[in-house]
Amino acid sequence: MAEYIPKPTGEYQVGVYKMDIVDNNRKNTYNIPSENRKIAMWFFYPAVAEPGEKMHYGIKEDLEKLNIPWSNNFIECYENIEPAKGSFPTIIYSHGYGSNLYINTAFCADMASHGFIVVSISHPYEADVVYYQDGSVINFHKPFEKIADNLSIVESIRYIGLFLDFISSYKVLAMRQQRIIKKHIRKARDHITTWTQDNSFVLDKLIELNQDSDFFLKKRFDFTNGVGLAGHSFGGCAAVDSCYMDKRFCCVLNFDGQVFGACSLQDIERPYMRIGQALSKYTALTPIAYSTAAVYDIALKNVTHMGYTDWRYLPCDNKGMVGKLPNDILFEITTQLSQFFFNKHLYRKENAVFPEISRKYAKVEVLNCYK
Repeated sequence: MAEYIPKPTGEYQVGVYKMDIVDNNRKNTYNIPSENRKIAMWFFYPAVAEPGEKMHYGIKEDLEKLNIPWSNNFIECYENIEPAKGSFPTIIYSHGYGSNLYINTAFCADMASHGFIVVSISHPYEADVVYYQDGSVINFHKPFEKIADNLSIVESIRYIGLFLDFISSYKVLAMRQQRIIKKHIRKARDHITTWTQDNSFVLDKLIELNQDSDFFLKKRFDFTNGVGLAGHSFGGCAAVDSCYMDKRFCCVLNFDGQVFGACSLQDIERPYMRIGQALSKYTALTPIAYSTAAVYDIALKNVTHMGYTDWRYLPCDNKGMVGKLPNDILFEITTQLSQFFFNKHLYRKENAVFPEISRKYAKVEVLNCYK
């Protein structure tokens, strides 16, 4: 039995529950003739220690495209097993542009094993493929490929930042960065709004479902301290923007994502952590330059953009996509950092200790933590 994805490190078993929700107030998104906007969701939740058969990783059709055998591919998660007693803080997770809702299963499952419910959601037309529970499918909208291509402009922003850092403040750099983004990726900025609307709609629905006696995870969500957000790349950008736009979200973890949208050059007023490449900091300067809340910027060495997803664990040709940092070290760093951040800002554990392992492999910048 092959298990490519690292096992969760927490005390709970991990259950997975899948469902779709429909936003009756949004139709024909992006002027694409369509029904009301439909969001697929996978819930990773703390479960009791009575697992059944392990789940397969991902979606069969996707793995077949990568020549990864479906019959011999499992993860340490169990579909629809009994939830653990009690209620748990919630994190909504967004995938990157052209990606999918299971591509960071390692993160989602590990956080669930430590007592969080992680809701990984799809963003239709900009996910690679969205598979719904009724068997329907929405593929990536081909005309949007240009948006993905234009996002490569961030490469120039990174190197501009590298040279200007010696002579400019973060605020000056952030303003120059946003001018470049506004000029070159205007459409991507518009699309961030749709993703932030998805995040807020999902939260609306979770609050409603938590009181629904027929819902599988009823009364398992604890919204007392707010709701956390996380995302990779474009999803990380949407998560930051959502935290600024919707104050029900209380903290945000950004895996190597840019920062632009409504939050540009604004104080998001919420704890923020970025885990990413060193130069990527220059595409995500708004929180560093403007936030009055806690900011943690962790720049890892020898990890490339897709290395912050499950791509690094999959048995396929991913050389050049993930970087050279050993998988076990990266998993330990990212899980410890994620646990620290959400324990401190969702569970409000004042004794949460910043993981020292990250300082060995990363440049760590911590701001505004004592205000």
